[in-house]
Amino acid sequence: SLEHCTEAEFYAFFARYKEFLGSGGVIYFSMKTGIDDGYDALGRWCLGFSDRRLQRILADNPDLERARYWKTPDNLHRDLTWANVILKKAF
Repeated sequence: SLEHCTEAEFYAFFARYKEFLGSGGVIYFSMKTGIDDGYDALGRWCLGFSDRRLQRILADNPDLERARYWKTPDNLHRDLTWANVILKKAF
């Protein structure tokens, strides 16, 4: 899960996605927003997502385009929101 990657691992995934995704292919991911990067109460590393991170992904990968981006409330009623992202490889 991208949510549990370090920041370096997160961006490394997007540096290599071309190896796995054909032209017109899509990537979907969902991550927590409104949290700081760090360990949660269960000892799991969590990477918070932000518009800034999405903009960096798109800037670093000009062949990816934002197909859809929306936010949803947490189903467990925690004080956070989930970012849902669909990216499409243009060529």
